[in-house]
Amino acid sequence: MIDWLMEKHGVEFELVTGFLYPGHSRLRMHGPKSRTGADLEQALLAAVSNAGIDLITGASVEDIYADASGRVVGVRCRRSDGATEDLGCQALILACCGFAGDAQMVRQYITEIADAECCGHLSNTGDAVRWGTALGAATADMGAYQGHGSVAHPHSLPLTWAVITKGGILVNTNGQRFSNEMRGYSEHGAEVAAQPDHIAWDIFGAPGHEAAEGFYDYRELRKLGAVKMADTLEALSEVTGLPLSYLKAEFSAIEEAISAGKPDRFGRNFAENDVLKPPFYAVKVNGALFHTQGGLVIDDQARVLRKGGEPLPNLFAGGGAARGVSGDSNYGYLSGNGLLTATTFGRLAGISAARIAEAADA
Repeated sequence: MIDWLMEKHGVEFELVTGFLYPGHSRLRMHGPKSRTGADLEQALLAAVSNAGIDLITGASVEDIYADASGRVVGVRCRRSDGATEDLGCQALILACCGFAGDAQMVRQYITEIADAECCGHLSNTGDAVRWGTALGAATADMGAYQGHGSVAHPHSLPLTWAVITKGGILVNTNGQRFSNEMRGYSEHGAEVAAQPDHIAWDIFGAPGHEAAEGFYDYRELRKLGAVKMADTLEALSEVTGLPLSYLKAEFSAIEEAISAGKPDRFGRNFAENDVLKPPFYAVKVNGALFHTQGGLVIDDQARVLRKGGEPLPNLFAGGGAARGVSGDSNYGYLSGNGLLTATTFGRLAGISAARIAEAADA
């Protein structure tokens, strides 16, 4: 997938080095040099333009139309001025993500994260699920999602989990750790949201700071003053408002676990070079929902399947519109799973839809 985008369509990627994301055993994460979604989107839009593909913007699909067999024949779009227009189609790919922006659906399927901030696109309102199920499509793993336990508050910018992998910790407003941070940032969306005031502090040292500097969001957080810095635990307590006694107790507990060569009370294994040393860095964060990972059931051609397992005639899905590979909750999410299903399922759907269009034109 990466090779195809780079070699055929000129989308620039580079391997993210310097740290392993939780759950990854090898360096395999790729992104634009800036590590921003905006630059990735621009690169993909340029590829679409260079391929001569028409793209309609500023038009929200309001409904889809199908015949009695379930074959989709068209969609209705609404323009920003309220005008509507109908477009016919030989095949339809649902690429409108999941339902993280629909509070009612989130509360129905993912109660544990319902009160957390939604940091995904708010137009992800479950349209694909509603349209698909109206045609008899099956859904699965509706409780799956990508959470994030490290979104700077109140700035709503994600703080990379690289700071955690380099010995960083999370403490609540009482100055106490509450979990094994290396379980991953998706699981910590609900963990942080469950803390007092739904708030926690990321505390990390120079290695975490240096790893984070490669990310645009972190550089923006520094400009906004969200990244606090202190040369002592006493100073850290002052800039964060966290109780000094609890901070000292947590730091001592980590050092004791390292000295004993055993996991800490949460089961996290700290290495000797994980001991946090001055200067200390801290960012106030909350738990958030990024996007859902459950949805319409598809096959290996990205065809949307009915409840009985047979495919709908010409309906395809990818990304958050489709059931992903993250299982049924937050713990199966691995870094990259969202874009994995968006790009790979999307490519499969495009190949399948093209076959139908070519056959119709023959």
